[in-house]
Amino acid sequence: GGESWRTVNDDRNVNDRPFYYSRIYVDPTNENRVYRVSGDLTMSEDGGRTFENIAPWSSVHVDHHAFWAHPNGHTIVSGNDGGVYFSHSRGDSWRFVENLPLAQFYHLSVDDGVPFNVYGGLQDNGTWRGPSQVWETPGFAGSNIMAHHWEELGFGDGFAALIDPTDPNLGYGMSQQGNLYRFDLRTSVSESVRPPAPDEDTELRFNWNAGIAVDPHDPTILYYGSQFVHRSPDRGESWEIISPDLTTDDPGKQRQVESGGLTLDVTGAENFTTILTIAPSPVEEGVIWVGTDDGNVQVTRDGGDSWTNVVDRIPGIPDTTWVPHIEASKHVAGRAYVVFDDHRRGNWETYVYRTDDYGRSWDALSPDQIDGYVHVIEEDPAEPDLLFLGSEFGLYFSLDGGESWKRWTPGDYPGGAPTRALVVHERDADLAVGTHGRGAWIIDDIRPLREMAGGLEPGRLHLFEVPDAIQHTRALSGPFYFPGDTKYQGPNRPYGALISYYVSPDLAASVEDEAGPSQPEAPGGGFAAFFGGAGRSTGPATIQIMQADTLVRTLKGPAKAGVNRIAWGLERKGIPAPDADEDDPEPAGPEVFPGPYDVRMVIGEDTAYGSVTVRPDPRGGKTRDVLAANLEQWRRGQETLGQLRATAR
Repeated sequence: GGESWRTVNDDRNVNDRPFYYSRIYVDPTNENRVYRVSGDLTMSEDGGRTFENIAPWSSVHVDHHAFWAHPNGHTIVSGNDGGVYFSHSRGDSWRFVENLPLAQFYHLSVDDGVPFNVYGGLQDNGTWRGPSQVWETPGFAGSNIMAHHWEELGFGDGFAALIDPTDPNLGYGMSQQGNLYRFDLRTSVSESVRPPAPDEDTELRFNWNAGIAVDPHDPTILYYGSQFVHRSPDRGESWEIISPDLTTDDPGKQRQVESGGLTLDVTGAENFTTILTIAPSPVEEGVIWVGTDDGNVQVTRDGGDSWTNVVDRIPGIPDTTWVPHIEASKHVAGRAYVVFDDHRRGNWETYVYRTDDYGRSWDALSPDQIDGYVHVIEEDPAEPDLLFLGSEFGLYFSLDGGESWKRWTPGDYPGGAPTRALVVHERDADLAVGTHGRGAWIIDDIRPLREMAGGLEPGRLHLFEVPDAIQHTRALSGPFYFPGDTKYQGPNRPYGALISYYVSPDLAASVEDEAGPSQPEAPGGGFAAFFGGAGRSTGPATIQIMQADTLVRTLKGPAKAGVNRIAWGLERKGIPAPDADEDDPEPAGPEVFPGPYDVRMVIGEDTAYGSVTVRPDPRGGKTRDVLAANLEQWRRGQETLGQLRATAR
């Protein structure tokens, strides 16, 4: 009961791994069986006198944090930096839980592939890239995005990953201690391009999550941050320093080697007075913004020849507050956005600011409407008043340049997840979102938000711009045709044209969906139906696809208050089956030819018009003559089917 104690094991290392953040669990069925949860997971059968590793690196991720032992004495569960693992044999064998979306992303970037790829670094799980959608057979597992579609680019803790804008096979990844590497997807070669110290007396201080950027005016130029800004003119082959120490250089914050008498963290996680973010202006060459983990906001307007610390001009910021992200405007040369994060000192206040004059003055952007501290802010590349913001407790967007904010609530997006990374794909107008604990997400087609931010007054019914739709053949899926429920499956983008439309509350109230009356505008700006309608074939909204005066296809969709969306699968209308009822949905026929089509939206007495362009498969495909011959053959078959239907009736 604690009256006396004895040491049963004084070895601070097991299997040469540091013995840190340890917890001890006693098996409920055997008091001599003890589990030690630490960097490794070890077990003792003699009351703690000796331990053996029961979770080898060959099968189980290291750095264990959570543990549970079942009363049956055999089943144990470990939660670690790789996820969740089960063993029903006290560690003799393990099963990894594959269907939980637990990835912790620090940063995201995108390329211009078709479909485009998403790149990002994961907490203690390397650097990866994966497709924004997959072109595989629907109806099987291939209709979803699965783990095997992703490719690892680098090992260690992963942070930022950037692709070369002029060469989709070249990119950069990074891990702790400032380890920077350049990868080549053609050869799978990865080589270190970490900048060297300027002299023997200078030790570079790289943050655990160091700042990095590709120059938007010259993609061969790369910037990387220690306490200095390092500049490479040749994709990392050589480096120069273009700044003084931009941090406070406070020696009292540089004692990580002493480590308070505890075991030294050799990963660099305790490095301080370092650069966290680098943001060169896409508008004006030579303008570069830098934020540090000890509160400095630095800017140069001459490519690094001179620097100005403007943090003292930002009102209401506690001294030495972290600056995790600066967003250089894509529209205005002197504009930049900065967010601050002071939660490490128990301060969860929201700090978001904008400058329009290179940092001489700053405006706070509605912090009262945002919950908690902020990680990242993103300005839309097409509409300057459309902003996205990631906080510790979710995703927000603004339609008025940050004067007001709305929480993103529609669809399955985990509203309370820490949102750490945001990037708008410039060509496709999709928003890629990286969370710290719920993986990466794609919000398809944000054009409706652009139109709203641009001052749209939609009236009762409005049809938003319809993005081009790309026809494509879809490969057979693999390696899992029928994966069951143990494999993670992320929903794929709906095939075809995404048709988005606004319905006013009064118009919604005047019609009824088959599920009941349309509801008034929901919290979050009326986006509750943003995804729910995609692909629906019923509802009070009628969508007609026309080519000249020919009706190609008729679809039905929802009419909820706010923004609704359906997907047209690029098919023609078919002929009903012989046993079809008159009120059955219109059947789908073969795909349409590439080209322009008109869209007419009708809800009650209100009508809206738009257009969509169907583009051919970029990888090549059937000629128009072959498509026409196939269509004629289908029509003959449909005529016969129609005759059968008439005879059956």
